[in-house]
Amino acid sequence: MTTVGITGHRDLEDDALARSEIDAVLAGVDAPLIGVSALAAGADQIFADAVLDAGGVLEVIVPAHDYRISLEPQDRLVFDRLVESAQSVLTLDYPHAGSGAYLAAGLEMLGRCDLLVAVWDGEASRGDGGTADMVRRARELGIPVAVIDAVRAPGD
Repeated sequence: MTTVGITGHRDLEDDALARSEIDAVLAGVDAPLIGVSALAAGADQIFADAVLDAGGVLEVIVPAHDYRISLEPQDRLVFDRLVESAQSVLTLDYPHAGSGAYLAAGLEMLGRCDLLVAVWDGEASRGDGGTADMVRRARELGIPVAVIDAVRAPGD
């Protein structure tokens, strides 16, 4: 059994390329596959679909009670579909989405995973719980990190 977590950017230049590279990473892990995600837009939702398509199970960590409403309307639809497909959903006890909730969700995810997939542009995080922060923390914990080069959309 392999539990794989995800961290990554919301706005990607090429979703299909990110999906292809995530598929390649997941193809190399031992079954059964468990994917852990907060289902943020972008890399998280792409990863969750890839896990399910690979025959894995999905564990969702919702960072805050109002997290769903913090997503764009089109991303809420994907979020809802993926939550319905999840084996388990844990909602953290934060009333509002924000850096504290995101960090807590990231730490919960790292505590479960054997491998972290990072769809990352190599730049510093905008705050605690961001992609670079999760990569740094995973490495400090000795969790292997599969970095997928991500170029975010202009302005992100």
